[in-house]
Amino acid sequence: MVQPERGHVVEKINWTDDKALPEYIRENCLRRGRFGFIAEVSGVGGMTELLSYFDHADAGVLMTPVEGDHPVLNIEFDRGCFWVNNDSAYIFVAFDQEDRSDLVKGIQYRFEPRDGSADKGWQLKEKFTAIRKRDIPK
Repeated sequence: MVQPERGHVVEKINWTDDKALPEYIRENCLRRGRFGFIAEVSGVGGMTELLSYFDHADAGVLMTPVEGDHPVLNIEFDRGCFWVNNDSAYIFVAFDQEDRSDLVKGIQYRFEPRDGSADKGWQLKEKFTAIRKRDIPK
């Protein structure tokens, strides 16, 4: 399999309950109790290619607080929850229970793939930060 030169590029991130997401994705996340982000990713090549990429890619993402003494969160791209549309995909980036507990409402976090290399990491279109303004589901 040929790897894309720039890796898989995260174009945008949204919370799983964000109204900017397609309704069917938002409703699926709500119905299944999924909390985290949906990353819009380009350059995936299709479902088969994306699954192959997951086999060797580092799925980890660090959520580092911009300020303050708060824990760094270790979340990850979920290889079992995504929606592919041609060469792009919406991919669930999951928070486990510990990360949900450590996430602080109103604090700005940097969204940074653990490995940003083109061969096994996730490239970012731009630097992303996120602030959780709504209550955090338990």
